Amino acid sequence: MPAIFELNEFATLPLWGQALIAARMVRRGVLAVLPDATSDFRDLALAACATIERSAVKGTLSDDEQRSLRNAMNVRESAEARVAAVACALWWAIDACRAAQGAQDFPVDSTVTSSSLRAIGELGEDPRISRLQLTVLVASDFDLVRFACSEISAGRYDALTPHVLARLAPVHPLTLVETPMRGTHHAERGAR
Repeated sequence: MPAIFELNEFATLPLWGQALIAARMVRRGVLAVLPDATSDFRDLALAACATIERSAVKGTLSDDEQRSLRNAMNVRESAEARVAAVACALWWAIDACRAAQGAQDFPVDSTVTSSSLRAIGELGEDPRISRLQLTVLVASDFDLVRFACSEISAGRYDALTPHVLARLAPVHPLTLVETPMRGTHHAERGAR
């Protein structure tokens, strides 16, 4: 995972808050990679993100929601190249959500954190997505979720309630850079 995602305090958020942030980041990726397209992947991914968000508010996953998320995890294997990073990110966001559900009974807190951060890191594997952009958005969501959770005294395993979602900024697509800029500063130095 890239070093830019080292948010030392990320693990201090309630588990459902961590899964929520991962889902919001994946939603941004889906909206960026498939902005206007109507595709099975887009619809499935956005529905999965909505399920994670609802689950974070309720603090639980119904059996039907668990089945639908399990089915959404399968798209990673058949995803087109242009959506591969987003499909992997979706897989890890769903894993984080399922781990947050499992943490009610088992000590898998670190799995929630690891999977949430891995989802965000997978988005950074798409060369069109700036890792700096991801860092800023994650830090922003982190601050908003942490503040909203502190207002309602949400504990580690608590549901976030509608209050937390109401405090969050809307999700907009990530900005894609079609000409990857990574490493260009090295090429410029060599040309001098």
